[in-house]
Amino acid sequence: MELEYWTLILIVSLSVYFGICRNANTNANNNSLINVDTSLTLKAIACMVIIAHHFSLRVENDDLLIKLFGMGGGTWALSIFLLLSSYGISQSEKIKKYEFKSYFKHRILKLLIPFWVCIFIVVVFYAILSPSITEEAIISKARLGEAFPHFSDSTWMDYFLYIVGLKSISAGNWFVLVILYAYILFYVVSTYIGYDKRRLFVLCYSMGLIAFGLLTSYLDWPAHYWRNLWALALGLFLSLYENELLKIKRLRFILWLFTNIVLVIDWLFIHCCDYTYIVFANLALVSIILFQRLFSLYSLKKRSIVLCLSLISYQIYLVHGAILNIQWYMFGSHNSLLLVVVFSILLAWLCYKLKNYVLYA
Repeated sequence: MELEYWTLILIVSLSVYFGICRNANTNANNNSLINVDTSLTLKAIACMVIIAHHFSLRVENDDLLIKLFGMGGGTWALSIFLLLSSYGISQSEKIKKYEFKSYFKHRILKLLIPFWVCIFIVVVFYAILSPSITEEAIISKARLGEAFPHFSDSTWMDYFLYIVGLKSISAGNWFVLVILYAYILFYVVSTYIGYDKRRLFVLCYSMGLIAFGLLTSYLDWPAHYWRNLWALALGLFLSLYENELLKIKRLRFILWLFTNIVLVIDWLFIHCCDYTYIVFANLALVSIILFQRLFSLYSLKKRSIVLCLSLISYQIYLVHGAILNIQWYMFGSHNSLLLVVVFSILLAWLCYKLKNYVLYA
């Protein structure tokens, strides 16, 4: 099984290698902390890592590589996803500020419509399979969720609640809710405070994230609702103070040190993470730095596997859990990582095409 992990790593590495070309203008990608090519490439890699992470959590294997993916692959990928999301929306809004209707269309609906499309297709597949699994047959490692084992008992009202997100059928529901809240919070803070008051902007945005974290913790929601919020705050800070961070290396070090102090406090006093989380969160930050340096010399080709994967990375995140469940149901175990990757990509591409039809038809 470990061979499939190495195969996936090799395929992703070759896709990056053959998907880049020498940049004739070496200064073209050096005027930002995180350029577009860096963001797209990391999103493509992260969606593969998150599949490998969730697959690793579902198998009994002592191989070191599989354990590493299970231990910190999710932390690495989610730190990157959330940081890039916050940084990206701030950078975009600095260039063109949307009014409420335009913001709702270009931000909120572009987040929710792919979610609705993906969940609709998942519901269709689940309805066709109509699984009914006894509790005795479900091992703890299967991680099938609450909806899938008893989907045959679902009603039309359940289908509706699944599709709109009021009832959880996908492991990605939490991610959508966190991003949705972050988008709404960003709009409110940017509208009523604005980019001119950067310190107040960062403070209010961070306080809003802290309030969300406290509420979800109080409601006893899973830790991933609030454990990764630091990445959203950091992404905004990187965008707002980009010019200063580009010029002053010491400021970048101070920011990294402050981020780790926050993470250590979380570990020692709030207990929302452990030392392995801190290690892989730092690896995510290092990855951003390394890829930014790579794309100071190279550019991403317009037609590349990496670019294609980045376009459907959100959809891959939403549907891969369903593919894992279906594999377990059909074969009785999680027996092939590459099979999950292939079918996740195919289903995500279908969702992407349907999403474009809904948005742009």
